[in-house]
Amino acid sequence: MYISVIGLGHLGLPLASLLAAAGHSVIGSDNDAEHIAALGRGEIGWHEPGLTALYHSVRSNLRLTVDSAEATAASDVSIIMVPTPTAADSSYDAKHVLDAIAKIGRGLRGHDRPHVVLLAGTVMPGTCEGPAAALLQKTSGRALGPKLGLCYSPVFGALGNIIHDYSHPDFLLLGASDSAASEMAAKLLSSIHRNHPPVLHRTLIDAELAKVALNTFVITKISFANMIGELCRSIPGADADQVLSVLGKDRRIGPHFLRAAMPYGGPCFSRDVGALVATGAHYGIDVPIANAAASTNHSLQDAIVASLKSSTSVGGTIAIIGLAFRNNTDVTVGSPAIEIAERLARDGYQIRAWDPLARPTVGFGVHVAGSMTECLSGADVALIANDNPRCAEIPPDIRRPDGQPLIVLDYWRMLDIAGKQGQLDIRR
Repeated sequence: MYISVIGLGHLGLPLASLLAAAGHSVIGSDNDAEHIAALGRGEIGWHEPGLTALYHSVRSNLRLTVDSAEATAASDVSIIMVPTPTAADSSYDAKHVLDAIAKIGRGLRGHDRPHVVLLAGTVMPGTCEGPAAALLQKTSGRALGPKLGLCYSPVFGALGNIIHDYSHPDFLLLGASDSAASEMAAKLLSSIHRNHPPVLHRTLIDAELAKVALNTFVITKISFANMIGELCRSIPGADADQVLSVLGKDRRIGPHFLRAAMPYGGPCFSRDVGALVATGAHYGIDVPIANAAASTNHSLQDAIVASLKSSTSVGGTIAIIGLAFRNNTDVTVGSPAIEIAERLARDGYQIRAWDPLARPTVGFGVHVAGSMTECLSGADVALIANDNPRCAEIPPDIRRPDGQPLIVLDYWRMLDIAGKQGQLDIRR
């Protein structure tokens, strides 16, 4: 097929590259002319395992442009992968989506070749059947029907593992304006799958609701595990890993995301639970479980801040090891580590931070170190905030300024307590 992918960011570029690798002719467009120029030189600009090699292998089958309308006019399917920022009421702002749809509509105007518009970013329930459908029909001069379809297939993959998640999904969720559009989108997306996932055809509204509901359920599971972790830290001899491993053996629960560690974060989880709460508020429905999951997450962050403060005095040095929101990525959007670092800095502590992949700009005087040793030098206490194995490679000669073992909060439980005995004061 001839495909246009609008938005070549952390999710759009991997998808465009996989589609090109599957043999489709792909035009990738993005409003950022500098980004398009960098991609033309083969420069991606962020870390995603496997993406650089994949992109370079398909560049001959992937054309780049800043003109979304031009890309649409030359394609059978247009995939929208633009950001959906959070609005003041915690809902998703669809302004970039609607801007992309307007450009698609202009590209479709004046001809009647069949075309499917596939929205892949998370939006508020009701967006597709409401403003998206209305704007697409208005700008294209065409009605939704046999020759113009609108689909919604949100991404469920995780940054740091996105290529695998795109090609090995648990399922393919497709909301659509009609069955023909849904089948066409399913055929296209299935071409990049290495497994054979079930295809779940739904209405547009049900697919939109399923996206925010699924992530909110995962968030709830994480928050529950962290609640058990906090409980076990308060009970002498209790071990959260041992407790939660029992729950994970029950087929009704399962082990995935059932690990007591850091608060959840990232560009999706916090926003999706907020979107579900905002959806409930719009329809006058309370969603107490979603509110409780978010509250538990904030409480854990408060507890971590309190633990770090109790290990040193105001003005003391605290090291934050790991700034990306998860392993295998340099993305720091929604990172709990950065939120903790900035809170402590505002309260008068000297904060040094380091990450093996991310080099973010952090506010409130937080110093981003160039190495683990620089980050830990002179620190009274450290927090391992990311489960990248390199975050556990603490140099053997590190001590507190008073010569005592460095206090390390190891909520990921990556350090070997027996092997580090005497060198570090490890607290979990």
